[in-house]
Amino acid sequence: MSLPEPKQPFHNEMPEDDLSLVVTAMRIRGIRFQPPLDEGEIQDIERHNAFFFPPDLRKLLEIAVPHPSHGFTDWRKETPTPLATILRQKAANSICWQLTYCNLPWPFEESGGQPKDPGAMFDKVYEMFSIAPKMVPLLDRRFYMPCEPKRAGNPVFLISSSNHFALSYGGFNLSHFLIKRFGLAQNIGAKPLPRRVRFWQQFVTAKISSESE
Repeated sequence: MSLPEPKQPFHNEMPEDDLSLVVTAMRIRGIRFQPPLDEGEIQDIERHNAFFFPPDLRKLLEIAVPHPSHGFTDWRKETPTPLATILRQKAANSICWQLTYCNLPWPFEESGGQPKDPGAMFDKVYEMFSIAPKMVPLLDRRFYMPCEPKRAGNPVFLISSSNHFALSYGGFNLSHFLIKRFGLAQNIGAKPLPRRVRFWQQFVTAKISSESE
């Protein structure tokens, strides 16, 4: 979808942690929003999905909810399967496929060696993903934010769309992702390395691209 050009400049010196300014700039770019989530809605969503929102994503949703027509998660739509479970199941299935057919090295050394029995191997993979930090879907079911650590500033991950499960960086943090994704600033400047995330870090294959795909 083609977005209109901003009606006013969006300066690079804007603090990237000020999500209210990011939302204003997104509105200027033609991004639609729904009313913010209230405390009861947030608690219901977290309870159903058995996760907690990262603090900065929660702050965004308390300001305004990006409209699903742009690919954002529809938080007010009931989903029978917890959203975080969908990703972990997809990831575990992909890793099992790679271990079976692609000679993927066993990625869970902390759990001991790879079981020789295929059934035991699959069980161990699913067990490892079941205890991994949960990921919150953000955009297009391809961009996710980890719930842990429970601090603002976690990276946005881009999930590989192929059978070969892998992660790359969609943004160093939520504001950085939104600014790049929707062209809110041409030059953001050098950023520190993104925060490392337990478990998922071993699947990161690339640093952030200039386009965030």
